[in-house]
Amino acid sequence: LARENRLIDSAAFRLIVKGGVRLSSQHLVIYLKRDETLSHARFGFIVGKTVAGAVGRNLVKRRLRAIAREVLAQHPSGYTFVVRAQTGAATVEWNRLREEFLNTAQLAFKKVEQEGFSVVVAFAKKRVFAFHTGMAQGDLSALR
Repeated sequence: LARENRLIDSAAFRLIVKGGVRLSSQHLVIYLKRDETLSHARFGFIVGKTVAGAVGRNLVKRRLRAIAREVLAQHPSGYTFVVRAQTGAATVEWNRLREEFLNTAQLAFKKVEQEGFSVVVAFAKKRVFAFHTGMAQGDLSALR
């Protein structure tokens, strides 16, 4: 993935995981947030030690990045994803992992669209501020 499509800041990960739409499959959990201020989609991956050893975790990350490129072609802007691999993701076949990712992502897109949920994220000196559309600009209490 290109640099502008990567999510690497821990505060941004936390914001998406705590406040995004969450859908899961047998081997993946996908958190999705719509952010209309983004000119590109962003992806972050969480592959813990419970998934596999180092080689297996890297294999899962490579596969997830390849599938994310497909999603990026369909939805090039306005979304932030965090994908968490569950135990067993390293042993599942490529086609099954791809199918799970794409189906779960599609359901997440539908859920986000139904809720009309969007967030504006601003980063300032390692502090993350988020505002739901319609929320008063200073009212962050609803996000915690």
